[in-house]
Amino acid sequence: VKYYTNSKGEIKSKKGPYRKLNLFLDAQGIIRCMDRLNNLLEPKIKNYPILVHGKHPFTESFIRYKHPHSNCASKQYMLHKVRQEVHEPSLTVTVNKVFRECNACRVLRARPYTSPPPPAPPLPQARLASERPFTVCGVDYSGPHKVKHGRGTRKVWIALFTCMVSRAVYLEIAPDF
Repeated sequence: VKYYTNSKGEIKSKKGPYRKLNLFLDAQGIIRCMDRLNNLLEPKIKNYPILVHGKHPFTESFIRYKHPHSNCASKQYMLHKVRQEVHEPSLTVTVNKVFRECNACRVLRARPYTSPPPPAPPLPQARLASERPFTVCGVDYSGPHKVKHGRGTRKVWIALFTCMVSRAVYLEIAPDF
């Protein structure tokens, strides 16, 4: 990055992605970015993140160091934590690379192997016929069920009619005689 400093120690970049950043040199000669959170009551390292290059080995090793210390948290959380200390416009690409290569994250993201489902059996002829509803049906009974009747209870059964053509269901109460 080609830059020059003015009398206040502010860095002015002539071209490149850093020209719009509010850069300055700190007391140790480290390039830092000024943001809108200047009056925050946090340590200076979090107020003014260090400017790093996305493809520099330090950036990737810094993210690799921070990633397990945050218990393999989400990408957005990781970006938030890293951006508190360092700044790079294309930091997302480097964080995604670290996430892809992290073995613990691979284990957490892994899905169990599922074999392809067996082919479905052919439908019965009664279900394929275009007939009127309930011309072909199945019957099932359920019960006995106790139902209130006046002051007492009585037993009833439920007749369940299932249409094989439209898959409709019809319930009928069959009383106990």
